[in-house]
Amino acid sequence: MNCILEMGPYHTVTFLYVILYIGTTFAESLVTFNCDHSVTGIFDKDTELPCSFDTKMKYFSLCELSINKDGNRTVVFSKEEYFSGAQGRIKLLHRNSTDVSLLIQKTKLSDGGKYQYDLELNFGYSSQTITLKVKAPYCLPNVTAFPTTTPMGTTNLICETIGYPLAQIHWFVDGARNLTSEANTSSVKTLQGLFKITSMLQIKEVNISKGNYSCAVWNVEENVYEVQQHFQILDKQHNPYQKTAEERKKIILIVVFVIFPVCFLAFVILAVLQCSRRRHPAVRKESEIPMMSSDRGADV
Repeated sequence: MNCILEMGPYHTVTFLYVILYIGTTFAESLVTFNCDHSVTGIFDKDTELPCSFDTKMKYFSLCELSINKDGNRTVVFSKEEYFSGAQGRIKLLHRNSTDVSLLIQKTKLSDGGKYQYDLELNFGYSSQTITLKVKAPYCLPNVTAFPTTTPMGTTNLICETIGYPLAQIHWFVDGARNLTSEANTSSVKTLQGLFKITSMLQIKEVNISKGNYSCAVWNVEENVYEVQQHFQILDKQHNPYQKTAEERKKIILIVVFVIFPVCFLAFVILAVLQCSRRRHPAVRKESEIPMMSSDRGADV
């Protein structure tokens, strides 16, 4: 008798556990929850997390939708508490529907990561995991050329672009010869967390040849070139930067050998004239001396 009394609570707990387990399994079998497990969002754009569920029940009622990221749980929809708008920047796209996709407004880089999406209906619940990657496509590179005044007469090609994640800058001539190893590339983070990449390719005057130089942005993760910009350099006889330097030299020669001597000569002439006027004061001409009229002489 004592044995039966001692075993009673154990069987009761076991029995309750079996009921709970069967109930949980049965509840989950009534609903099938489907989500896109991997989503790529665009920085500063709205990102959709597609999710929907199927159920064998004819009538259903949505009780709660929530997401859990990095231990922070956010309730997007609750039957007990009416939400008039989005929770932060996350909102439910369709209410009272089997489409329970979420929308992240103005996606930030910090939104990236793993989300646990929990769905609870009046007769069951289920959950899915979604991995969100956020990228900012790199803008078309801006390529500029700056000739230097060094004795070697080099020209610097500078390529700049902004995006995320960190990419590489590759240099080519006529789409064939790779000059990437000869470039100096650096990157800094902007206030928004994006990468600003600057790459400088220095070309010596003796190596400048007529051709089409290109600056290409290489996406390391996807192994593709996102964007590229072309810059044409003419030959030495028609190189605009070389011509500009020659014109500057001509201007300097004209200033030194023509304008300066003329100005100096004019200054000397002006100084001589001033000195001559000081040594020989001006004398009135005889025609300028007032003459007495004959009438006044007669009166005297």
